[in-house]
Amino acid sequence: PVVIDLECLDYGNPVSSAIQLSLQWSGITLCNYDAEKQKSFFQGYLAAYDNDFRDYKSVFGLTYTWIEWLEYNIQRALGTCQDKTDQEMGLSEVKNTINRIKYIRKIEEKIKGNLQLSK
Repeated sequence: PVVIDLECLDYGNPVSSAIQLSLQWSGITLCNYDAEKQKSFFQGYLAAYDNDFRDYKSVFGLTYTWIEWLEYNIQRALGTCQDKTDQEMGLSEVKNTINRIKYIRKIEEKIKGNLQLSK
């Protein structure tokens, strides 16, 4: 068994947090999505915290919150950061984030199918 520490969560939207964490734990950040890992995340999450919400497919757009990360890194790549190393990291993250967004778009239907949860 794997324990996922959710102390990073704040008073934000738990539905958004659940989707984002399920995608991260399923390998989306490395463009290597594993549907079974996402299912396992939701099984554990809903066993510990069942908010009765099951229509995660309807809020699929939340998976594209990487746009904010992209914007932040574009600013870094343009030099609004402290030093050259940070600027280079920003450029690298711009490339990674664009690839991640394209990957999510490519497998969107697969992810949506996995977000149809039943009680």
